[in-house]
Amino acid sequence: MTKAVNRSTEILIFVLFFSIFFFVLPVCPNSADAASLGINASMSATSLKQGGTVALKATANGGTSSYQYKFVYKIDNGSWQIAKDYSSSNTASVKLSSGGTYTLRSIVKDSKNLMVYCDMTANVAKVIQPIANDSTISATKINYGSTIKVTGKATGGDGTYYYYAYQYKAADGSWVTPKSWSTQTSLTIKLPSPGYYAVKVTVKDKDNRRAEKSFNVAVVSKTGKTLANSSAVSATKLASTANLTVTGKATGGTQPYKYSFYYKKTDVSSWTTVKTNQQSAACTFKLSTAGYYNVKCVVTDIDGKQATKTFTVTSTKNTGSALANSSKLNVNTANLFDQNSTVKMQATASGGTQPYQYAYYYKIDNGSFQTAKTYSQTTAYSLKLSKAGKYTLRISVKDVTGKVVNKDYTIESVPTVSASLLSSMTPTKLTYGFAVTVNASNFGSGARYAFYCKKSTDTQWERIQPYTASRTVSVRPRYLGQYIVRAYILKDGKITTQDTVINTELPSQINKEFTILNQIRTENGLKKFSLDNDLCFLAGVRAEELTAKYSHIRPDGTSCFTVYDEYGISFTTITGENIASGYYSANDVVNAWMNSSGHRANILNSRFTKVGLSFNQTQNRWTQLFSD
Repeated sequence: MTKAVNRSTEILIFVLFFSIFFFVLPVCPNSADAASLGINASMSATSLKQGGTVALKATANGGTSSYQYKFVYKIDNGSWQIAKDYSSSNTASVKLSSGGTYTLRSIVKDSKNLMVYCDMTANVAKVIQPIANDSTISATKINYGSTIKVTGKATGGDGTYYYYAYQYKAADGSWVTPKSWSTQTSLTIKLPSPGYYAVKVTVKDKDNRRAEKSFNVAVVSKTGKTLANSSAVSATKLASTANLTVTGKATGGTQPYKYSFYYKKTDVSSWTTVKTNQQSAACTFKLSTAGYYNVKCVVTDIDGKQATKTFTVTSTKNTGSALANSSKLNVNTANLFDQNSTVKMQATASGGTQPYQYAYYYKIDNGSFQTAKTYSQTTAYSLKLSKAGKYTLRISVKDVTGKVVNKDYTIESVPTVSASLLSSMTPTKLTYGFAVTVNASNFGSGARYAFYCKKSTDTQWERIQPYTASRTVSVRPRYLGQYIVRAYILKDGKITTQDTVINTELPSQINKEFTILNQIRTENGLKKFSLDNDLCFLAGVRAEELTAKYSHIRPDGTSCFTVYDEYGISFTTITGENIASGYYSANDVVNAWMNSSGHRANILNSRFTKVGLSFNQTQNRWTQLFSD
């Protein structure tokens, strides 16, 4: 045998290295059968990942042409595999599908069947795919006593062989392992009782890569009995920081069961859902706010039939302070109401040990207390004042320990002024926003007088003046319409009442003025004003004040705009006032304003959307108030 790689071959290898730069050129071994035949071989890479492809190329020199090329390979110490059999083509591609060390051999023979070869080595990094669990189960719903078959199947991972473990558990139970790790690819399981089960197959490869797959299985049993709910709660009274556990339990119907859990405060109608249709029979949660609760467990069998059980549970909170009753009534300071009207009693408490309950009582004059509403969680009660007289209203607050604190209020119910009486009285007519003086009859020395007023359609009176020696009061009715002013005269322990009727109205010139203003606004492409009652009231106040001081400064020395705050009426961002004196008609006064730049600017201000108008007819004082 002679040396296959001579000096000429070495030179050729050197040239190929630089002319074909992407190939890797090995040093070839001795030839097997040739005296002068040589081979130069190369491959595209010596390191690659599993599944990659390597390109081989061989070139013969010497010997006797023509040449035939063959390419073979083997992994580690395995047997040779043919990548490409003898042909005139001197290239081949080999896909290296497994990880390991590959030997790739390029062989050439000439026409005299002389042969040489060259071996090259490639290291292939193994690519591990994630292990996938493709296991199956024969059924997900079976009758009690039947079996299910679980078949383990996997792909990925090491891929050579797998181990399987089979487990199951009931909804509230722990895992049971009927078959631990083995190469057994299927298992028949008999589940021990009716219920919902999880059945799990875990697969691992030899390198302990794992994948799980679970199945839900219902084991069905018809009992032949009516579904019954015998659920229980861990406590019916507990601190708001403590956990409440509701344990569902049922008999009858068609097993298995599912459980739903809800709660609500006893004084509301809607339920809060904690969990629905869960297989687990136990549910733990907090009633974090102190109060009286209804807690409900609903059991549903596999046929859809339901049975409900409800519990009353008290969630408590110790505040660490004394129980306090801060209840109130929806009344003003007058505490005077028409007979048959209603008063709202609003219960509020703090301190003590929550939750609270509330009770409502009343008595008339010197009678005994009557129960309007017994203890409950209801925080408000409206009492109808069905009789005339002095009422004592009591709101009682009781905490969960039984501690009670009362709060009493005194109000008075008076007979309603009849419609016939109102119609028989001649009303005093008054410009809206203006004040009027009301005099009570003189009852002589020692008499004391109190005054109340209300709109005729209202039921609650407003006190203008408590009992004093003065029998005269100034009244400024706050709303348009019919008002009643009542004087109470106390003399020698006896009370006499006198009623005065007042009609508040807008002067006739106001509607005409309003029409003219909106015509001007329209002609100038502006949105029409709306006539606002509150602004008309304030305009009336200002029109009356102009008789004392004709100025944008009020008689008390403050800006005209302080009238808003005085009567609790607000504007958003902008307001304006126009005043005038000495004009007898709406046309004249509006023309005068439109001929004055400042007044005209207010009337044509696009930001103003509302207007209030008034007119003092005795002194011809005109007022406009604008606002957004």
